[in-house]
Amino acid sequence: MAFDTLESSRDSGAPIALFEFSSAGKTWRYTSDSVPTVALGTTFDPIPITYDRIILTAGADRRTTNITTTWGCGLAKHLLEEDVPWATTVKVYRAHSGDAEAVLVFTGIVENAQFGGGQMRLACATIGQGTPVPAQRQAYTQFCPWRVYGPNCRLDVLAALQTATANGITGLDVNMQPGWQGSKAKSDFVHGMFVLPVLPTWKHAFILKIDETNDVITISWPLSISPGQEVKVAPGCDKTAETCRDRFNNLQNYGGLLQDPSTGLPPFGG
Repeated sequence: MAFDTLESSRDSGAPIALFEFSSAGKTWRYTSDSVPTVALGTTFDPIPITYDRIILTAGADRRTTNITTTWGCGLAKHLLEEDVPWATTVKVYRAHSGDAEAVLVFTGIVENAQFGGGQMRLACATIGQGTPVPAQRQAYTQFCPWRVYGPNCRLDVLAALQTATANGITGLDVNMQPGWQGSKAKSDFVHGMFVLPVLPTWKHAFILKIDETNDVITISWPLSISPGQEVKVAPGCDKTAETCRDRFNNLQNYGGLLQDPSTGLPPFGG
């Protein structure tokens, strides 16, 4: 039976929710049904999971919801890892038990995870949404306090990663194959992400500095890299509004002060 028919039926419909979470190249799919759900060309695993009413706030440009589930699931174990730098994206679908069709009702990122009483509660919000007004920013802070690709930054690191080739590593210095930066400037990657896309868990480090002349990237901790190995790199951020705007087109989520509330002018004489 078609989704629209089930949705409008008083007797035949059996509403369920489907959840798809993605982070660091891994995906977790869950269903609120009591049995595995086959929909959207894949299988969703049954676990106790629900979501709250989706709320529109800040002039209807931001949608939020809370998702509650058990903290024994694979997603919870991932989020409990120390210093997970990846934003976790989430999609919520409405479907009906026994029907392969599903309708997307929410897409966003996990902004916060709380654990207690055997449960995990996730605060989720739409991606790339925010209201750029001084009252929502760090008071009198010129530079952005958010970690690039973190929950408040809202940039999708998976979309930002680009493939390159490493020629090996000496200590913390990774020798890169020329042209690794693609169409971007090499300096754009300082304070960015360096990733080894190997499963089951991607390995990552932060880019501390770049020797542009010799194509050497210095990373934050050692990784095992073989000559000719495929790696991924993502641009970094110097926390200025100009970089947020020009490099990432993400000024709506900039965490620093764009203007002094008392004067309406750029802060600190900027």
